[in-house]
Amino acid sequence: MVSFSSIASKAESSETKTMWVRCIVFTLTITNLFSVPGVSGDEDFCVMDTFHRNSTWLQFTKELSSREYVVEQKFKSLHCCAKGYRSIEWYKNGRPYPWPGEVSGFILYPESANQTIYSKSVVESDAGNYTCLVRNDTDELWHTINVTVMDAAGYSGTPLQMYEPRDLYAETGDEVRLFCEAFVGRIDLPDAHNKVTWRRIAQNSSVNLPERFQVTKKPREDSEILGSHLLIHGVRKEDFGQYTCQISNTWFQSVDTSVWLREIVPYHDEIQEKSAYRQILLVFAVIILSSLTLVALYLRFGLQVRVIWKDSFCKQETNDGKDYDVLICYDDKDSDFVLGVLVPTLETRYDYRCITHSLGSVGGNFGSTWPTVLNGPAQRSRRLLAVLSPSLLHDSWTNIALYQALHTLLTIHSRIICVTLQPLPKCDSAKTAQGENLLPLLHAVSLVEWRPDGYCIGMGDRSRAHKRFWASLRLHLPPYRHSRQALSPKQELNQMSLATTGSGVNACTAIGTSKRGTLLTNSQESLEVLV
Repeated sequence: MVSFSSIASKAESSETKTMWVRCIVFTLTITNLFSVPGVSGDEDFCVMDTFHRNSTWLQFTKELSSREYVVEQKFKSLHCCAKGYRSIEWYKNGRPYPWPGEVSGFILYPESANQTIYSKSVVESDAGNYTCLVRNDTDELWHTINVTVMDAAGYSGTPLQMYEPRDLYAETGDEVRLFCEAFVGRIDLPDAHNKVTWRRIAQNSSVNLPERFQVTKKPREDSEILGSHLLIHGVRKEDFGQYTCQISNTWFQSVDTSVWLREIVPYHDEIQEKSAYRQILLVFAVIILSSLTLVALYLRFGLQVRVIWKDSFCKQETNDGKDYDVLICYDDKDSDFVLGVLVPTLETRYDYRCITHSLGSVGGNFGSTWPTVLNGPAQRSRRLLAVLSPSLLHDSWTNIALYQALHTLLTIHSRIICVTLQPLPKCDSAKTAQGENLLPLLHAVSLVEWRPDGYCIGMGDRSRAHKRFWASLRLHLPPYRHSRQALSPKQELNQMSLATTGSGVNACTAIGTSKRGTLLTNSQESLEVLV
């Protein structure tokens, strides 16, 4: 016999079970009412496979497709994965969210912080351009996705590329990843399978990837969309180049996506390179400026420096049995220049011992009797200086006369200096009428041109021209014998300047005292004949 207490306990247990069953049924009902089919599989899309960046600025966190394909009456979600933002706004063909049903059936998924919009059953009117605008207090980003709705019968054509990759730039040692994605559709066959392959393009041929590379498949939307990541840990020099991703479907149809991995120069290297370029340009500028400065200094002081060097370091021509430094021969018409300018300057300013001989009184053709009267003095002189002028050549300033005069002088002395009182005659050919070549004779002697015009002015370019004349003349004379107190190079340059000024005064004075110069010449010649 069953007691009342046992019956009561059984009834209580049955009521408890009934209550638990009712709670479970209610919970499942609530879950079914508020759950979103399909979204649960994509709710973590913007959390998985994000870029490894520890920054907080406004940016997209993973690769975003620019085109999306969906079969009609199926679930579809669009994503705008970002961080560092305060708001995300969605637009379809420029119209802000929310949209009426005839515009689009996509709605926001709040659990993704507005990064995802979805539609449980896509219709043809859902096709179009969807743009997400991501903003913070100072910046904004936007991304557009073109949605294409396929026929409900499915898709079995060539895979459709969805992600358009851009060239990546990295430094050696960085970690990079390449991405490709395509819509392949879905075929309900037992042996149906889709495939993705990465290859490296080297010298117009494809090569397999090294084992240290990692390839991962990324399917979504019930495997109707197939993507893949190529991960490279620790980029090497040989890793830079072109890569190709090939996505194929069951019908052996494929689409290729190419992307370049390029090397970037570190910022500090760019600074060093720019600094190196600046240093090179600076060195070139210094070299050019130095060269121009040296050229200018040489043109201005080159002759003076050469003269100082010659007088200071060249071997002096002493103890050679010579009595004079220079024998000066001239015509009587040039005595004002010779006795009033040339000889006083050489003797008083530069301490050269000079002997003069006038050739104007020598009879016969010019040059024929020169050896007879000049051989004796020439043997006692270290240089023979001839003042060439038309008067010395009997007013025959031609190539033939010059050839005859130079040829005769070279037979008298081996070291000839010719001071020309006017420019040499111009000619079409260097040969004389008899076929004799004048150029070798011009190179065998030392030519110094005198410019008498404006000599008494002693200023500007004319004064500089006469300084060059005296420097050029001294350069061909024997080294300066320091019979007086030795002068420093600076004093030597000052002395040369004074020589020009002083000679100008002597020249101006000699023009008015030519008669006195003639008497001096005659008395000196009489003394030479007596000796």
